[in-house]
Amino acid sequence: MLLGLAGLGLCVGLGWWAVQSPWGARAAAWVISPTPTPLPTWTPLPTQTPTPTRQPPVRLDTATPAAPPTLSPQEANRLRLAMDPGGGVVIDPAWVALNNHANGLQIVEETLPGLTRINEQTAQLEPGIAQAWNVSPDGLVYTFFLRGDVAWVRWDANRNQALPVEDCDGQQRFLRAEDFRYGILRTLKGDTRSEAASLLVNRIEGADLYLQGVVEEDYPRIKVLDDLTLEVRFTEPGSHYALLMGLAMVRAQPRWLIEGDDCHNANPQQWTEAAYFQSYGPYLLKEWVSNTRITLIENPYWPGQDNIPKPRISQLEWTAMDGQAALAAYQRGEMDVVSVPPDAVAAVRADPELNAQVGSAPELCTTYLAFNSQAAVVKDRRVRRALSLALDRPALTAKFLDGLADPAFWFSTPGLVGAPASPEMFPDLGVRFDPQAAQDELAGYLREFALQPEGVDLTLTFPEGDTQRKIAEGLAEQWRQVLGVRVKLDEKPLKDFRAAVSGVPAPQMWRGLHCYEYPDANDFIKEEFGIGGAVNPNFTGIQYYNPAFENALSEAARELDGLKRMEAFAAAEHVLVDEDAVVIPLFWHKRTMLTQPYVGRTLSVIGGLEHFEKWGFQ
Repeated sequence: MLLGLAGLGLCVGLGWWAVQSPWGARAAAWVISPTPTPLPTWTPLPTQTPTPTRQPPVRLDTATPAAPPTLSPQEANRLRLAMDPGGGVVIDPAWVALNNHANGLQIVEETLPGLTRINEQTAQLEPGIAQAWNVSPDGLVYTFFLRGDVAWVRWDANRNQALPVEDCDGQQRFLRAEDFRYGILRTLKGDTRSEAASLLVNRIEGADLYLQGVVEEDYPRIKVLDDLTLEVRFTEPGSHYALLMGLAMVRAQPRWLIEGDDCHNANPQQWTEAAYFQSYGPYLLKEWVSNTRITLIENPYWPGQDNIPKPRISQLEWTAMDGQAALAAYQRGEMDVVSVPPDAVAAVRADPELNAQVGSAPELCTTYLAFNSQAAVVKDRRVRRALSLALDRPALTAKFLDGLADPAFWFSTPGLVGAPASPEMFPDLGVRFDPQAAQDELAGYLREFALQPEGVDLTLTFPEGDTQRKIAEGLAEQWRQVLGVRVKLDEKPLKDFRAAVSGVPAPQMWRGLHCYEYPDANDFIKEEFGIGGAVNPNFTGIQYYNPAFENALSEAARELDGLKRMEAFAAAEHVLVDEDAVVIPLFWHKRTMLTQPYVGRTLSVIGGLEHFEKWGFQ
């Protein structure tokens, strides 16, 4: 999924289905290590001896290994990338949902930076176009202070150069707070039909009424205080709002180009085509050949700043091709960076030369099991805890998703803003394999109801597919070996599976996948499992409520200190996956990529969204 692998793209690629939801709570039964483990910038995977019985049916190209290209200086400063050939690329910020337009999201990130920006290596929030922001004492009002020297630009194909955008009086247009206000309002406008508007309607005051067309655009609490100051009022406190205000759907948009003015015709449908596109980031759109190629070129008018420097690579070129074709092109020296297809990871890792060029990073997706906490048998927390403690997650990962995932001990993927950073930093958080504790939990239930293990009636529902079936069978086998229970497996076609898990009542136990909508722990924990959330809607889903869980999420929502916020989310995780065990985390997915040795790069931990302006040729 590179050009930015994210969310549902991975869900579709793996054939898993994601559901979503919100809530919170606090308890303390873990220790935070005093020395956090730093996130890697580039992590080569260790060389492994291939095991013939587990080698996937992938044939690597046997051509001569790639060497740095002998190109002219102009050509050598062009980075060659691959993009998914399936489906169209969308680069309209209002339509780029984080998890289903990964290709377009990467283009928006480089051409239209947000008010705030997430550091791709540390997942920490940094200044974007806003150099600073204030939060009111009640946590409801955020005020953003923009830099004033960022110019709107466009690519002139006839002159083969970037030119500044001018207004109807011939004056150069600079980025202003009104451009961001318009971008937010356009995303919220009903006629835009933006999927991403759902992330704003229940947060920005008045946004819901504007979306419904009940009020005019001056009603939502998005105010321009002056050319470089934007104020946004939210409906409830939320420490993740500064991050939210940096996402694609709240980027600045050129109203004069979309709706027209005295010197432009309205162009709401074609304004994102290369011939018309106007932007302001470190790169600008030079060429877009549908389903074939996209080219970005450095913006000479970008002033640069410490965390968004002037680009070192002058041109980025994506070519549409599938994963195996991209891998073969990489081996021939025709690609500089590629994602490794899942079925080729083992073969690539087994090749010493390729393995030295491999890097891996979090995909920000978690596979899990969810319980209907009101269903027969699993309404007893002892049964849920026994099932969770009986799973050897590292063994399951190594057997079924080697190189594609890490074992998950809690729900929110490390790498998310606010999420517990790593098992090393939180060694006692979550659930580990403990056969004796699992047997003790189940024994209490069996005694109370005078049952034998084989008499425990359990069913796991999952979407059809070979990988899904093998994993489900692996789970059932571990439960049989450790607990003596025999779990029935209910494999359903994807359409029927979706209907079942959203039906009333939900299945007893089912398998799900969540990939980020926005890269913050709030998206994973509150948006998924809070009351009214995607996996915990009224009268169905996990049907879960615990005041301690809610209290921890409320604390995280108010907390601005990064470490304290992480501790609050860790408290919520403890209740969710350990004390109550209404969710069993299984796998944290990761992506694997190859990079030619002559490319100097950073490695994104935020789902594959790269910041290419920091890259260079060595």
